[in-house]
Amino acid sequence: MKKQNQRNSLCETLKKMYFQFYINKSSDKVYTIKKKSPVNLAIQFAHPIYFLSDDKILMRRMLLKKHFELLSIRKQDQKYSPFFMSIITFYS
Repeated sequence: MKKQNQRNSLCETLKKMYFQFYINKSSDKVYTIKKKSPVNLAIQFAHPIYFLSDDKILMRRMLLKKHFELLSIRKQDQKYSPFFMSIITFYS
């Protein structure tokens, strides 16, 4: 139970973290997870906006795509050519 609580608290901490960067005085990118730069320079997100860790709509979109079978996940019952199946079985 203690490990589960630690894992949950770690997940909650990671959800609140943002990977950001700012450009220092020598024009170098300095990456940080803090909300403010040490010299009060502008901070920008280091990843595209649709990869934010606090995207509240992402789970709903994924559930809808899965429900309507629009999610591009490989299905188990797909038909493959015999050659491709031999490659899959060889490497598994």
